[in-house]
Amino acid sequence: MQQRMNLLYLMAGILVFLSLSCEESLPPQQEPPVALRANLQVLAFGPYVSIRNGAPTGTSGAFEVTVTNIYDDVLQDSATVEVTLEVWLKDRPEIRTVVQADVGNLTTDSLVLGNIMTLEPNSTAIVLKQWNHRTQESIPFWDYVPTYLTYSTGGIPFCLSDPVHFVVRGSVRLFKYAPPLTLPDQEFSLVYQIFDLPCK
Repeated sequence: MQQRMNLLYLMAGILVFLSLSCEESLPPQQEPPVALRANLQVLAFGPYVSIRNGAPTGTSGAFEVTVTNIYDDVLQDSATVEVTLEVWLKDRPEIRTVVQADVGNLTTDSLVLGNIMTLEPNSTAIVLKQWNHRTQESIPFWDYVPTYLTYSTGGIPFCLSDPVHFVVRGSVRLFKYAPPLTLPDQEFSLVYQIFDLPCK
């Protein structure tokens, strides 16, 4: 009988020990290091975006998205260049469009070799995308502000728009197995020089 009681005490002690050992705290979960930093800017070479035959000329008003490797090691993976930007009028957010870019818009195409993207530490991938400056319904954004007839220094007539105030936000992805990076809301304004079209 005494032997049976000793066995019960021993089993109880083992259970208490096991339950205490299971409650040991795990080491805190470490956040993965931040490896990439993304930035978005609207290019502006002079104050205007020139529109000829209904389309922008040059790169004024284009979007430039940069992604920089801020990690201390080389980043390499299958190239999956995807940029998606939502653009809308600041005061009328229902008037909007979506601008998309891919590897064909990568100006630093030397970073991609055989469909593999390689980013050395502190190196930057640049995606440049000129867009049509129209809504999803193909209505020019300059149609939502007054335009005025004026003349170039060479005497060529064109329509000059009031400033058009926009908001843009989006995401960019470079690598197949990396999540997209967020490009937060950013406000910008454009003034259009519209040739070959009547003023409103």
